[in-house]
Amino acid sequence: MSEMVNYVLKYVDELKDFNFIIRTHPVLPWKDIRENIKYDINRLSNVTLSFNKTLIDDLNQTDICIYWGSTVALEALNMGIPLIHYDIQSILSYDPLFRSNYLKWVVTDNDSLSEVIERIISLSDEEYTRQTNLAKAYMKSYFYPVSDENMSKFLCN
Repeated sequence: MSEMVNYVLKYVDELKDFNFIIRTHPVLPWKDIRENIKYDINRLSNVTLSFNKTLIDDLNQTDICIYWGSTVALEALNMGIPLIHYDIQSILSYDPLFRSNYLKWVVTDNDSLSEVIERIISLSDEEYTRQTNLAKAYMKSYFYPVSDENMSKFLCN
């Protein structure tokens, strides 16, 4: 998590027209990763920590979602929010959307976040709509419908 945050914060000065919201996982709060962050976010005017209780509150303020291995990406994609997956280049993939490339870009430490964001905001309306429709179709295939039969698999008799 701290690697991804440091990667993003490295580009904050180049991306002054954007506001960045850092939302940490409930089991890994900011106070637990702060010491591994190379930047003082209090000095960065376009960076804030999320204090929203719900994910939807944060996603409603989001134009692009940058994630590492979070299921937050599923909800963002379902809402039509473009995604940037931060790939730590380990043997295992932590990306819950590893089989989807719709409305999703992948970056490593060797890639320019500014260039990727420029590619995203340069999408034509037609291409954005096409990718959004493909992403939503993928999301429908990702989950089973809620039914008594499917829910019974999670319940003990």
